Amino acid sequence: MSKVLLKVQGVTKRFDDVIANDNVSFEIRAGEVHSLLGENGAGKTTLMNILYGLYTPDAGRIEIKGEEVAIDSPATAIAYGVGMVQQHFALVPSFNVAENVLLGTKDWFRRKESRVLQRVEEIARRLDLRIDIESPVWQLAVGQQQLVEILKLLYRDVDVIILDEPTSTLSPSETDRLLQIMKSMKSQEKGVVFVTHKLDEVKRVADRVTVLRRGRVVLSGAVSRYDIHELAEAMVGGYEPEKRLVDESWVSQKEVLKVVNLDVPSDMGGIKVQDLNLCIRAGEVVGLAGVEGNGQKELVEALMGLRPFLKGKIVLSDREFERVTPKLLRGMGVAYIPEDRFNVGLVKDMSVMENMVLNVYKKPPLCKKLFFNRRVALENARRLVKEYDIKLASLQQPVKLLSGGNAQKVIVAREFQTLPRLLIAVNPTQGLDVRSAKQVHDLIAKQARNGTAILLVSTDLQEIQILSHRVHVVYNGKLSFPLKPDEHERISKLMVGIGWGA
Repeated sequence: MSKVLLKVQGVTKRFDDVIANDNVSFEIRAGEVHSLLGENGAGKTTLMNILYGLYTPDAGRIEIKGEEVAIDSPATAIAYGVGMVQQHFALVPSFNVAENVLLGTKDWFRRKESRVLQRVEEIARRLDLRIDIESPVWQLAVGQQQLVEILKLLYRDVDVIILDEPTSTLSPSETDRLLQIMKSMKSQEKGVVFVTHKLDEVKRVADRVTVLRRGRVVLSGAVSRYDIHELAEAMVGGYEPEKRLVDESWVSQKEVLKVVNLDVPSDMGGIKVQDLNLCIRAGEVVGLAGVEGNGQKELVEALMGLRPFLKGKIVLSDREFERVTPKLLRGMGVAYIPEDRFNVGLVKDMSVMENMVLNVYKKPPLCKKLFFNRRVALENARRLVKEYDIKLASLQQPVKLLSGGNAQKVIVAREFQTLPRLLIAVNPTQGLDVRSAKQVHDLIAKQARNGTAILLVSTDLQEIQILSHRVHVVYNGKLSFPLKPDEHERISKLMVGIGWGA
């Protein structure tokens, strides 16, 4: 049996009346991937934050290589050899890769020396990260930024690496690459904690698995002992294959959004989206599938008024625009679920209640004669928390303290509390557990059934297929011909560039 690098025994953590972790025991060994599963609110994030020194347990003990330790900060955790790549990266966009890796280390003051840079390059090469250490981080795709976070930990020579929902925003090819990197870390006797909701990935890469439900361990053992159905049942009490959730009868002839000959610039200069045409009708869900980095981000930012057009126009409810702003779009009934929930979708230091009224705080009954009615806002927030099953300690807590899945549900609840004319949703279920993802899928379908036009941009092909009336593939900034959602093989080939000349 491999050496035990880290052991948790009987850890309990409470937040007021909420028990997040209830007598949890867990361990990670050298040369293994140990997957941690559970619904949102099951206690995964709390447990990982305890291991990384962000929370202090109320009871229990933590051992590192057989010795009991007290981890009171991330710096202490790293000193003990425990590092964590969180869902929301802690990188300085204007710094290059090497500078981000060296920031906070004693080698920061020698960051220009070839010896130091060679060590960074050697670690990246050892795991085949394929990343240019001189590239500014702001130019990197999300998948590459994640590799920078891993490289930061490896440079600090940690033994235990916690990956929190690492594949939630990755394309299939990027996911394959990351799983291979995890296997490479195993070969170097690292212990990897793999927090995920994707059960097929657990079966592909994990050696052992622990499932939490309502703060308690309900299953733990070798992955080979369980099939996907057993793991899903342990998480949520049952498993049902997903079916298509939309009906053709919902789609009307009324065009809500029409995009005409749109060109959108890239961050690097030049054209990222070229001559794009798209139409979405009331009650219709149009899915955009594609490998990340093919122009989806730039297109969505242009449609939401966050990036200018180089050419073309947008027609929204029969009104033509060659330039739009977020304020204009909000006023016309456009809702938005962004990919980056914490930096774009939420104001992190504001409370849950305040985040829930960001799109309606100027409207009655929340606002009367220029005065904000806090009592009504709290009642509104309580109703949404109950309706959307959001797990939290208090409506007044900063939204940044929520787990990723619960933070996502705050955004969904806020955007859906009015009936939008158009909804643009980008990876709306990333990081959500099986039950929460199904709830969001059902809510999106309900919006379409009620007449909302929906643009669904997702790297999860199954999500695209169960929710879309028709599908387009985005590749190199261009849009494919429309496809039926069940044309899986054709969609998959177009995503990797096959079939565009046909």
